Amino acid sequence: MSIFMIAISILTGASFIIIRTLNMKLSFEIGVYGSNLINHIVGALASSIIVFLAMQGMAIEKASLLNAPFYAYLGGLMGALFIVLSNLTFSKTSVITSTILILSGQFLSSVIVDMLILQKDIGLKNIIGAIIIVLSVILYNIDTEESKEDNLAFKAQLCHRYRTRFLHNGESFPLTARSCWNCQSSVMGKCFK
Repeated sequence: MSIFMIAISILTGASFIIIRTLNMKLSFEIGVYGSNLINHIVGALASSIIVFLAMQGMAIEKASLLNAPFYAYLGGLMGALFIVLSNLTFSKTSVITSTILILSGQFLSSVIVDMLILQKDIGLKNIIGAIIIVLSVILYNIDTEESKEDNLAFKAQLCHRYRTRFLHNGESFPLTARSCWNCQSSVMGKCFK
């Protein structure tokens, strides 16, 4: 693989995080499903422009569209589902935790696809690599006191942005970091506007 292709791959990975973060911010404003819809509308417009410019007058042949197997068209459906799920996970965990988990899922599923669908030989080093990735996810997500405080501050920031009071056992309290943590993580309390 050339250095140029390696650089493009790294930039693609970086853009993935930026895109997910922007979608998460949009989902805070208009909701997860609304942000998914906007994402795909803007994506469809951008894709149309790119295809129009790249094709330079070439037409997509009707026969080639009909010859594709039905499951080849499921990519758009799975892409929409991916955006909804990643917006949900990014808003509930840190960006790095979500990224590690998503990459772990991608890595493990790619090993399965290579083995079962593409019939490629998977060696011991591939299996060891998969185990190391899973272990790194477990180790990274072991809560320390510092990470708990960071998570508390993040959840408080979200709750402060969208709600002003905290209801706990029928009593209304001004919103604090602690009450907001309870609001985000417990069914006992509920934030409201």
